[in-house]
Amino acid sequence: MKILLTISSCLLIFPWLSIASVDEPKGSSFKGGLLAESVSKEQATPDPKDPKSKKAIEDYEKEKLARYKRNIGKRFLAVRTIRPPEFYESPNDLKKKIKIKEKEEFQVMEVVQNESGTMNFYKVRLEGGKVGYLGADGNNLEIRIKDGSIDFSNPERRKKCTHAVITAIKGAQQIIDMKNSR
Repeated sequence: MKILLTISSCLLIFPWLSIASVDEPKGSSFKGGLLAESVSKEQATPDPKDPKSKKAIEDYEKEKLARYKRNIGKRFLAVRTIRPPEFYESPNDLKKKIKIKEKEEFQVMEVVQNESGTMNFYKVRLEGGKVGYLGADGNNLEIRIKDGSIDFSNPERRKKCTHAVITAIKGAQQIIDMKNSR
């Protein structure tokens, strides 16, 4: 009995809902419903001719460029992982890529744009002296540092670490020699 009542109520309610949702009020002020109106107001694109939006865009671009320029002069280490960083021969031809070694150091020289002005790139000098371009948009460098395919490279720190390792090995060798001489 309960099943029969449920089925009959579904047969009456579902067709009514489908008809009720299709019917729209026929008023000149109604264009897509209140929800559509609120969405269109929230997603309205700013007028590029508006001085406020133009200034905001310019400020954003300046801030973004300043953030990219903070990396100029820094040294990094590119590591070939599952998804290694891609270095290009030119910012205008993304099909020509530069192959890197297993681990290759590079230094950021400057920030450049492609000819159309739509993408930013870091102009880098690779370990072998070759110049390449690494995409800068979308916080590419920061993302690559987090995923491990790019690491910070500091030659002074590396020299200190190398010196510390050599000193530790010499110290361990002296201890071994002393034990062997007894």
